[in-house]
Amino acid sequence: MNKTYLIVFFTVLLTLVGCNGDANNEAGLGYGQHVHDQPGQTNHIETHQIGTVQNVGNAGPRGLGDVLEPNPMSDFFIAEVIDLTNEERRRHGLTHLTADLNLQKAAQLKAEDMSNQRELAYHSPVYGSPFDMLRSLGINYNEAAENIAQGPESAREVMDAWMNHAEYRENILNPELTHIGVGYVTSGNYWTQILIKR
Repeated sequence: MNKTYLIVFFTVLLTLVGCNGDANNEAGLGYGQHVHDQPGQTNHIETHQIGTVQNVGNAGPRGLGDVLEPNPMSDFFIAEVIDLTNEERRRHGLTHLTADLNLQKAAQLKAEDMSNQRELAYHSPVYGSPFDMLRSLGINYNEAAENIAQGPESAREVMDAWMNHAEYRENILNPELTHIGVGYVTSGNYWTQILIKR
C-alpha cells in the first residue's frame, strides 16, 4: 500500500512539473535573453520572463542591403531608446554610445525576425545567435551584448524593464561598449538593443 501512495505521489509530482512548463506557454508568456559575447570566450546566456507573446504575420529574411520600410512611430521610439540609454550611461558617469547605421539595421532585422517567428528568442531559426547574425552581416566587434523584449509599448517602458533587470542593466552600463543599434516592430511590440565594442 505504501508503494502505491509513493508511485501516485511521484506521478502527480511529475505531472505538475510537466504542466508547469506548459502553463507558461499556454498563457503566452514571452522570454527575453541577456546575452553577452567576447570573441574567444564562452557566451553568457540567461533567460528571463518579460512581456507576452502575441500572434503577428510572417515575412522572409533580409540582409543589410535591403531597404527597411520607414515607420515614423518606430523611428521615434528607436531614437528615444538610444537617448534614454545614453541618459542612463551619463547618470552613471559613462561615455555615450554612438548610434551605428549597420547595428540599427541588424537590430531591426532581429526585431522583425522575432515578430515574424511570433517568438521572443535569443536564437533565430533564420539568423542563428545574435553573434552569428552580426558576423554574417559583416559587423566586426571585440565585444557584443543584446537585450530583447516583447510587450512594452513605449521606449520608456522597455528601458524601465531593462534597467530593472540586473543582466540587461549590466549590458546597458557596460563601460567597454561603444556603439548601439535598436530595432522595434510595432506589431507585437518586439524590441532589440545591440551594443558592441569596436
